[in-house]
Amino acid sequence: MLYFFQCTCCAHKIICHASSSTHLETKQPKGIPRRFTPKLTAIREETRDGNYTLVLVFATNPDMTMEMWETRLDKIQTFFGPGITATVEKTDAGVDVALRSDGSGAGRGGGQQQEVLPPLMPGLAPRVVNKQQ
Repeated sequence: MLYFFQCTCCAHKIICHASSSTHLETKQPKGIPRRFTPKLTAIREETRDGNYTLVLVFATNPDMTMEMWETRLDKIQTFFGPGITATVEKTDAGVDVALRSDGSGAGRGGGQQQEVLPPLMPGLAPRVVNKQQ
C-alpha cells in the first residue's frame, strides 16, 4: 500500500511504501510557506465610497512582506467572485484585506438586485422587493 503526505522538514511530497520513503519533488510547492501563514484575527464590516466592504484582519509574521501579499491580490479577488475588489493595507497589528463590493451584482446571475424588507405583520414572511436604482 502507498501513502502520500508532505515532509515536515521541507514541504516536499513524500511517498511511503512499507518502511521506506522517497522524495517525489525537488522544488518547493507554490503558495505561502507554513511559517509565513497569516492568522485571521477579526472580521469587520464597513461602508467605503457607498459600497459594502468586508475587512479581514490578519496577524502576520514580520518576515511576510507587503510584496508577498500584493502578488496574491488577484487570487484573493477571484476567490471571492466577480464584483469584488480586494485591497491590502498594512497596519500595526498585521494586514487588513478589504473586500469591497462594486454594487454591480455580478456573479449573482445578472438579475435585478433585491432587498429584504421586514414582514407587514408578525408571523408573515419577510418581503423581497427589487432594489430601486
